[in-house]
Amino acid sequence: MWSSIPTRMSSNGTAWSEASRLEPRPHSAIGDRRFRRAVYQEIARRIGAERMQKYVDLLEYGNRDVGGGIDQFWLTGNLRIDPVQQVDFVDRLRRGVLPVSKRSQELVRDILPVTKSGDAVIRAKSGLLGAEVGKPSLGWLVGWAEKGSAQTVFALNMDCREPRHVADRMKLASAMSCRYRAI
Repeated sequence: MWSSIPTRMSSNGTAWSEASRLEPRPHSAIGDRRFRRAVYQEIARRIGAERMQKYVDLLEYGNRDVGGGIDQFWLTGNLRIDPVQQVDFVDRLRRGVLPVSKRSQELVRDILPVTKSGDAVIRAKSGLLGAEVGKPSLGWLVGWAEKGSAQTVFALNMDCREPRHVADRMKLASAMSCRYRAI
């Protein structure tokens, strides 16, 4: 499956193959913005619209609408998810109770980017509305913070009117978690 997924992205966002590099896996895609979109789009095309709809329904993900193109539905298509739905989904993933295999859930938890905040760990996935057209406007970060046995699930949405705001999402999540003793 992975052989046709690009290993590099050009500065204008188009993909090309580079045989001397290892081909990307979902693990590299989730943390590397250069690969993320191309990898996810290729996975979605291979899954196909019918199977994708089945999984989105099974997972009760957002409004469950995969319209707008199999490789675009979460970017510019019809899929929508609000912060409460995000927290519910991520909490089910964190607890391993999604209606998919335990192994699949472990793999996803394992590839989530990890940020250290003092003696706590934050596992989270970020996104930017408008990034697909080069004009980010709303950024989000959804995941959970862990400190010892304490775990707190969160969803953060913020206006990203300046480039520095994009990086500030994790700083803000970390500060809020500590301030409100969520971890």
